[in-house]
Amino acid sequence: MNRGLSDWTRYGTIGFSWVFLTAVLLYAGYRGGQWLDARWGTEPVGLVLGLVAAVALSLTTLIQELRAVSTAMGINAGPQDGREEEPPSPKSGRHPGNE
Repeated sequence: MNRGLSDWTRYGTIGFSWVFLTAVLLYAGYRGGQWLDARWGTEPVGLVLGLVAAVALSLTTLIQELRAVSTAMGINAGPQDGREEEPPSPKSGRHPGNE
């Protein structure tokens, strides 16, 4: 399969699933917030908390999915040991590509 088409389908699938999940979570947060407000008599508080929780869960899921895809594609954010890479010293005369 064409590499470009493969990337498009992978990211498109993530996008569609994230939009669907966000819609489901927002609906659940909305209905759950309304139920809490009716039960406890705290008119907008439950609704707002439900919607904020839905957005937080949605963004967390998106970040996890993008990390999984970038790991599968071999795109890493930095060194494996967790340390920051140090830029080469100008005094050493070495360039990153000439090692």
